[in-house]
Amino acid sequence: VLQSEHSFNELNLEKIPSQQLQKLQNSISYLIVPLKNQASQSNNMADITALAQALEGMAKEYQLQAIEKIASQLLDAVDTFDIGTIEHLFVQIDKILDEIVQKK
Repeated sequence: VLQSEHSFNELNLEKIPSQQLQKLQNSISYLIVPLKNQASQSNNMADITALAQALEGMAKEYQLQAIEKIASQLLDAVDTFDIGTIEHLFVQIDKILDEIVQKK
């Protein structure tokens, strides 16, 4: 079941030490955002899968359950070739990534 919105409270960013938060923000800026841009421009399922796998790895490393859920849903949407869900998840990904990058 696709959740229409993911609670930013699930991110628990307050629990991440500032040094790790900086590393997470850099990872988003230099790895995740370029993958997301490539995936959304190409609409290539391999690119979208690469984005989902990168999100999944980041989510596990930093224990970010909201991102882990989105990554899982994105992989499911690729498996079923559900373009509408993929586009919806891209919007959610942008919101969550912005929230993390702007966190001080």
